[in-house]
Amino acid sequence: MYSGVGANGNVVGIELSPHMSALARRRAADIDSRCIRVVEGRANELAHLFACVKPGARVAVAGTKQGSAWALPLSLITLFRARNYLTTYEGMQAPWSHLPRWVPDFQWQTRQAGTSYVGWGHVSVIAASNSWGNQWFD
Repeated sequence: MYSGVGANGNVVGIELSPHMSALARRRAADIDSRCIRVVEGRANELAHLFACVKPGARVAVAGTKQGSAWALPLSLITLFRARNYLTTYEGMQAPWSHLPRWVPDFQWQTRQAGTSYVGWGHVSVIAASNSWGNQWFD
């Protein structure tokens, strides 16, 4: 993502797992920590983040999800392998479900027989204007 935003952009990562947050911070330090932020927290803290980004900012997400019933063996293997990085199994069927509130054009695609996903969209003007101070990440 860093190469996609360039020197004038910012990358903000949100992670629930303290272990994964620490790993992301180490990787960010190897690249250019001035334009990469890692926020550790829950999805309900997204309101604060989206209030601080410019309207139209690009959003990209990726993660693990619960696969379809026909892929149950693969889903179990995937969730077992991810167990050290998950803080909850809540919302694993559609982990992106909270994003359309701030990213109305949000789209996603599932990968690996439905056990992972990638998603993208843009922050709405309304979400960004409901800021708690309009201290945008530039």
